[in-house]
Amino acid sequence: MHGSLTVRTDHPKLPELNTRLSAQVRGFLKYSPKMLLFRQQVQEEGQVKKVKLTNQGKGELKIHSVESSIPQFQAELTTLEPSREYEIAVQLKPGQPAGRYRGFIIIRTNLEGEEEIKIPVTANIR
Repeated sequence: MHGSLTVRTDHPKLPELNTRLSAQVRGFLKYSPKMLLFRQQVQEEGQVKKVKLTNQGKGELKIHSVESSIPQFQAELTTLEPSREYEIAVQLKPGQPAGRYRGFIIIRTNLEGEEEIKIPVTANIR
């Protein structure tokens, strides 16, 4: 969000002061890390990166689905505490040829304004 603010004063040298404002509205769903990077000279079997999801709001969180936007990655959801904490294990599928892969782990929820969360995922295989 961006906007401006005007302050009017009774000061003779500065009767009006204008300033720009910027704000970021954050939801109740916290997730970390914000992106996943698999850096490998040679593909390691079974390398897994984990994302932790935490509901910081009072409403009930339901995870409808977790999936990868490209077939080279797989994602598995684990419930740590229902409606509050979850963990997503992301793995580069075994046997992928050398190359650079970019996509998203897509999380679909019931939270208004956070119905779809996209976490960038990248792998470099040589």
